[in-house]
Amino acid sequence: MKKGLQYIFKIIVFLGAVCTLLLMVIITAHIFQESYPAFSKIGIGKLFNLDGDWRPLNNNPTYSIMTSIAGTIYVSGIAVMISVFFGIGCALFLNFYIPKNITKICLSFIDIVAGIPSVIFGFIGLTI
Repeated sequence: MKKGLQYIFKIIVFLGAVCTLLLMVIITAHIFQESYPAFSKIGIGKLFNLDGDWRPLNNNPTYSIMTSIAGTIYVSGIAVMISVFFGIGCALFLNFYIPKNITKICLSFIDIVAGIPSVIFGFIGLTI
């Protein structure tokens, strides 16, 4: 009985993995199919132009995404620096300055907050 149930669950998991892979292939093919007209008209070289901006509605449209990529890298780097500073500070504080029973409570709250996706925090920040 146990072997048969394991076999059924193995088949279900395998079918789920195959369906997921198939869905990813379909999504990728759809993205390439829908973006092909834009790439054939604009070209990939202009998309990664270092001198341009993203101004598709201008009289002389430019389509460079490099400023967006650079801004993302800068903001991510600053966020990592800030979070490393506070993370190490919190770890040292919890390890050396607070009694162990209070540390366990604080660590459980940290685990709960770590389980919330950052998109939720961004949405709360956007609405507030």
